[in-house]
Amino acid sequence: MTLRLRPSEEAVLSFLDRLQLDPVITLPCNYTGSLIRAVQEQPHRMHVPCSREEEGVGIACGAYLGGKRPAMIFQSSGLGNAVNVLASLSNLYRIPVVMLISHRGTPGEPILAQQPMGDLAPLLLKALAFSVYEIFSPQDLNSRAEVVKENFVNKTSSALLLPISYWNSEDPQPS
Repeated sequence: MTLRLRPSEEAVLSFLDRLQLDPVITLPCNYTGSLIRAVQEQPHRMHVPCSREEEGVGIACGAYLGGKRPAMIFQSSGLGNAVNVLASLSNLYRIPVVMLISHRGTPGEPILAQQPMGDLAPLLLKALAFSVYEIFSPQDLNSRAEVVKENFVNKTSSALLLPISYWNSEDPQPS
């Protein structure tokens, strides 16, 4: 089955390929559902679905220690679940983590309960010494590729915050 992806979703797949990010650890989000299915269908990439963000960080850290370049895709409402493991594992041992975060609670968010963590996410990430980038378009995402590549050299971490407007900006491409 061929998925119909938006250009914004295609840009994320290209970003993962360009930086050779593998495995890709994912947690569900309404805005990233078709992207996650596309990652799962890629035979050249390992997809690791998780049910908890801290589990995903642990898997990402283990993959890095095993010689991989992992990435995580999840929504900002789950960031609070991962704070301890980010501080006490990835930061403490300088294990780079690359996170593409569906930034919920941004303008256009229909669920009021997403607002508090959406507002706190950039602050929490900066407090954890992550490089934080707001991504509004596929061009913004592409412009951050070299910086993210440096995470693996410098043993630092990045969070790319993709707001609702990023996911809703275009219709799916014809298949």
